[in-house]
Amino acid sequence: MGQVFAIVLAAIVGLIYFYADTKWGPNERRKRLRKSPFKELRQLGFEEKDNQLVGTFEYFQILAQYNWSGSNGKPSVMLHALFNPKRTNGFIPMDKIDHLNKKHKKEQLIWSINSISREWNFNFKPPKFEAIESFLPLATTLLKEEQLEPLTLEESDAMEAEYLAYLEKQKNQKRW
Repeated sequence: MGQVFAIVLAAIVGLIYFYADTKWGPNERRKRLRKSPFKELRQLGFEEKDNQLVGTFEYFQILAQYNWSGSNGKPSVMLHALFNPKRTNGFIPMDKIDHLNKKHKKEQLIWSINSISREWNFNFKPPKFEAIESFLPLATTLLKEEQLEPLTLEESDAMEAEYLAYLEKQKNQKRW
């Protein structure tokens, strides 16, 4: 009897998770992308693409996303400013990315292989547009100070596999 209950419970939980991830989550994302602060980003020229808004600020492509379960389990708004990690002699090393994360921890910025981002978590009311908007000049100024070049979403997707192969090669060279 206990095993049957466990199987039925697992199936129900799995079904709820499936619908939350494939139906309810994307629907909620689409609804949120029509409300503030995303509404104001649309007024700046951002357009919806793949359940996120994509726009340009000072030549850098910016992604604006709604996460119904952000990094701390709460809903969040996240902005990413994309940059090109490729250099003439390879890619930006991970220790440089780690250094940038430590350097800009106070501003709550997250540096990754090809973007600088910021997440605003909330409970009921999303952050005000002014808080979101302040990320745009901050991120692009930092990217220019680091002499990083703009990158588009399409270029970013194409470059990701190449960058991961580069990191694996670097890791293997350190072993020898």
